[in-house]
Amino acid sequence: MGPDVIAEIGKNDVISFEIETGSSLEKLGVEKVRKKFERLRDEYNETYIVATNWILRNKYPNFGKAITRNEIEPTIENPAQRK
Repeated sequence: MGPDVIAEIGKNDVISFEIETGSSLEKLGVEKVRKKFERLRDEYNETYIVATNWILRNKYPNFGKAITRNEIEPTIENPAQRK
């Protein structure tokens, strides 16, 4: 299963975004969620976890780069900020 959103920025810059509401952690468990994000990081230049709120954002940093929806546009527009 692929990411929720894929953004192609430039010729070789492909970013994946996975929307998280918290249900994945509850349904799949920590280890399966960790493996899911490891696979996405291997397949795309960058992978972001888009949490639906700040509380959830704080639960996902161990899995990857966690942001909220308000941070999506600045993340895409500023490549230096992403690195």
